[in-house]
Amino acid sequence: AVTGLAAGAIAQGALGQPGWAFPVVVIAVGTSVNLSLTSVGYVDNLVLGALVLGIAAVALARPDSPRSWAACGLLISAGVCIHWILTGTFLGILGLLALLLLPVSWKEARRGIRLHRTQSAQVGAIAVGGVFLGAAVFALMLPAHPDRILPGNVGEFRRKLRKSLPFYHLPAQLPVAAVGAAGLVPDRAPAQRRALLFLVAWMAVVGLSVVALRLEIHSAAHRILGSALALPILGAIGLVTITRLLGRFLGVAGSILGAGITVGGLVVGAAWGW
Repeated sequence: AVTGLAAGAIAQGALGQPGWAFPVVVIAVGTSVNLSLTSVGYVDNLVLGALVLGIAAVALARPDSPRSWAACGLLISAGVCIHWILTGTFLGILGLLALLLLPVSWKEARRGIRLHRTQSAQVGAIAVGGVFLGAAVFALMLPAHPDRILPGNVGEFRRKLRKSLPFYHLPAQLPVAAVGAAGLVPDRAPAQRRALLFLVAWMAVVGLSVVALRLEIHSAAHRILGSALALPILGAIGLVTITRLLGRFLGVAGSILGAGITVGGLVVGAAWGW
């Protein structure tokens, strides 16, 4: 429930979705396959999901606010104590977001905005600061150093990925998520642009982890996919986008039809997660 509420906060706060989209995103994420599979044997991932969405909610909405920096610092510290590898992966996603924001930041700099106030610098500062803070927490609070920095092996990770992959129904989920991403493209507000690029970066990291595993590189792709809550978030926004488009072109009848599609999509998603 907490993870779903955090996802809803991103949808309504950073992504600027209408109020009725909040429960759609909360239900879609809260009943998703990601959380269902994660709850079986990966409780650390389950708790971490709410924390990283909390970090994203404040970092995407107000990356220039000292309050956001303090909140991100507290949540990153907690995340490192729970699962430092996945917390580091999430900080890498924020770093990738900072790179994706470079073209926008370049335009901002040319308009006279100081470099440290550009979007890329602000998001990058949270990512880099999180790395140093996480390293300090890791060194000071870890009861003992791990036997291996990267646990598991490639063969085991491949087996787990093959076993879990069919549960995600990606041939059905990915097109709906793509609709959600496409529906966010016209938004020009800085926070909405950051949030869209963040979700795209998150999905890109999942893809890279799968490719790395196929190349015999040590990558826990099954856990990274399980923690990729960008997929159900984009899927929920895809349902919202379909409903809004039907209402725009078909009026009341379209809105009713879209509502039926949205409810049906949520029911199917919950059945998959069950």
